[in-house]
Parts: sequence; C-alpha cells; structure tokens
Amino acid sequence: MIKVETEIDKKAKEALQKKAKIIYVVLMCVGIVGLGTYIVLSGFFQNKYLEFLLLFAIPFAIGFVYYAMLVINSKKNQTFSNTYEFYEDHVMVSTSKDKEVVGTYKLYYKDVKKIKETSDYLFIYVTRKAAYIVNKQNVKEEDLKKIKDLIKKVY
Repeated sequence: MIKVETEIDKKAKEALQKKAKIIYVVLMCVGIVGLGTYIVLSGFFQNKYLEFLLLFAIPFAIGFVYYAMLVINSKKNQTFSNTYEFYEDHVMVSTSKDKEVVGTYKLYYKDVKKIKETSDYLFIYVTRKAAYIVNKQNVKEEDLKKIKDLIKKVY
C-alpha cells in the first residue's frame, strides 16, 4: 500500500481548471470579434445577412458564464485534504475538512477515465471533468511510478 496526502487548495484547483479557463477565454474572444465585426459593418452597410454575425453572441455568452463560474468558485477558498491509499486494484480516498473525515470513496482503477500529469500534480479523472488531485511533491519518485503502473495496468 502507498499512502499519499494532498491538500486541495487554490493552487491545486487552478491547475485542474487551467485548460477549461483557456477554452472559455478563447470562446469569449471569438464572440467579441464576431460581435465587434457586426457592430462595425452594420454601421456602414444595410444587409440582412449581417445579422448572422449575431450568432457570435452564443460563444461569447458561454465563455463568459463558465469563466465567471470558475472565478467565483475559486474565490470560495474551500480548502480540504485528500488521503489516498493505493492498493493493487483500487485506491481508497478519504476527504478531510478541518481535520475531520467527511467522506471516503473506493475507486477501482478500471473506473479511471484518464490520467494527466503536470510538473506538480497527477490528475486521476473519474469523469471527463472531475478528477482526484495527487500532489507529486508528497510522493517518492519510485512510489509515483508504482502508482502510475497500477492505474495503467487496468486503465
């Protein structure tokens, strides 16, 4: 058994949400460019086809709303801790808040959707967007390799 404790703080959450934030900013930029083009061109031309440029409001709105949700949620400053116990076919996850265990979960490796690794974290995805975050600084290098091998063996 390999035991790892990770504090899920603002830095860890931002690392998990980095790709989503980039996508939402790109959506907003595409929407702004399209809406800006509509505003400029409609001032010079009277063409019914220009109204199709209003469709750029959709990616702008989606990007804006989801980006705002990410920012608001990251400001909630909810810090908790996960303790992971890696076994041969599963990992036990215990979530603690204020040094009190508030939940446990048994995750079988066969249920892992994907693994993503950054310089600081190992993300174990259980859905397309939800992941358990393991801080690599809290794990010995050989234990980290064993963890990845255990998951990849079934995954």
